[in-house]
Amino acid sequence: MKLFLKLCTAALLDKCPYTDPKIDDATQEPDNCKDSVAWVECLPAPNVSCRLSNGTEFKFSGEEVGFNKSIPCRNVSGYSYKVAVALSLFLGWLGADRFYLGYPALGLLKFCTVGFCGIGSLVDFMLISMQIVGPSDGSSYIKTMEEKLKTIKGDEFVCVRQVFRLFPT
Repeated sequence: MKLFLKLCTAALLDKCPYTDPKIDDATQEPDNCKDSVAWVECLPAPNVSCRLSNGTEFKFSGEEVGFNKSIPCRNVSGYSYKVAVALSLFLGWLGADRFYLGYPALGLLKFCTVGFCGIGSLVDFMLISMQIVGPSDGSSYIKTMEEKLKTIKGDEFVCVRQVFRLFPT
């Protein structure tokens, strides 16, 4: 019994369960990430038939890879947003935030001028906390598990966290 018969096109990509990509512990991104794109495999359900572009019909058993889909991935080098903000807040007047993010010349200048007499420290704190200034290599900050869950689940996760704050156990 055939579940459905369609042309093998990108329309099937959204109706297909994907395998989870292998995640690199250091970067927290898929291992096969190249040029900000990673590929995941689609395993169509058993007995799904697909008509190829040459007119032949192919029936999936549920175990073979049917399609590949691209997912976005970020360039991550291991810099933590929370560490950068904490360094900027507490040790910004010594230039520790700029040294951490890979700007040694600005870090040394802030160290020698005591954070540009405090004004540069305040400006840097705002720039770093608003993520206007990031790592010097152009990479993104590493995400914590809580931030990844928030990205995946969206507003639902935020609402659950707020309810737990209102009604602690």
